[in-house]
Parts: sequence; structure tokens; C-alpha cells
Amino acid sequence: MTKQFFVDLAERVGATYVQTFIGLLLLADQLNLDVLKAAAVASVPAALATLKAIIKQSGIVSATAQASVAQAAKPTDPTAQ
Repeated sequence: MTKQFFVDLAERVGATYVQTFIGLLLLADQLNLDVLKAAAVASVPAALATLKAIIKQSGIVSATAQASVAQAAKPTDPTAQ
């Protein structure tokens, strides 16, 4: 596992957690959640994102140094015509 993988993983997991937490806070009254419960529930999608990235990194899906299972776009050569 490379440094790039861990940076990518931290960004994805952090963003997943923050987005889920904010969404739950916005719906807290309708869902009868307090802040601590919302924080705990938001950790579930973040944990799943971590698990997906680790499975992906194991080489089962593909063997790139990214946490995403999507194939990275091949860079285009701006000098090629």
C-alpha cells in the first residue's frame, strides 16, 4: 500500500463521514437522533468505504494505487495529434 493510496483513502473516508454526518444532522428531528447518535451512525458508511478500498487494494478488483474501483482515465498526450 502506497502513500498515494492512504491519502486517497483518507480523503474518501473523511468526505463520506462528513457528508453523512451533515445529512443526519439536517434530518435529526425527523429521525429522532441526537448529535452523538448521528456521529455514530455516520461512521458506518465511512467504515464501508474503508472496507471497499482495502478489498480493492488487495487486487481482487484491479491493481492500481487508488482507493477507487473505477478505472483511472488514461492521460492524454497534448503534443500528440
